[in-house]
Amino acid sequence: MVWSVTVETDNGTNSDVLLWDSADAARQDVCAEIICLINDDIVDNDLDLTEPEIIAFVKKIEDLICTQQAYQTAIDAWNKESYDLGWDTKFSVYQERLFTSADADVPGFILYPEEAEADEDAEEISLPADVSSYQTSVPGATCRNCKVYNPDAYANKADGTYECYSCRTF
Repeated sequence: MVWSVTVETDNGTNSDVLLWDSADAARQDVCAEIICLINDDIVDNDLDLTEPEIIAFVKKIEDLICTQQAYQTAIDAWNKESYDLGWDTKFSVYQERLFTSADADVPGFILYPEEAEADEDAEEISLPADVSSYQTSVPGATCRNCKVYNPDAYANKADGTYECYSCRTF
């Protein structure tokens, strides 16, 4: 499982920022983004620091993030209160499942090398035993089916010809 972040703006733009290996890491990155939004508005003079409401909100967010390290609480407070104070960005952190070879429709399809030992349907691609007599000293061959040249290929058929992975698969 991995953790993902969705950033939603007032104009309806949604974007997913992937992937973190822990909820805490994703939440820390969101909180860093929140601090950047606040600081950018301070630098650009878009934030009215004379308003007690804004000062209290900024202090609350900074305290939650920097002092208490209560990242989810800070994100929730941001999403709840920031819109009324002029920010239009909301964040959500959620867990997602990564696809594995068990999810694939093609037998032997491997998404992650570490799953190769666990996948019983996976087939190791190897050359026929009698192809070794056709080894050349210079790489490069053209697929006998689709006629695409591969500069790194060697003969992989018993008759000394080359068939690319795509043509062998389909």
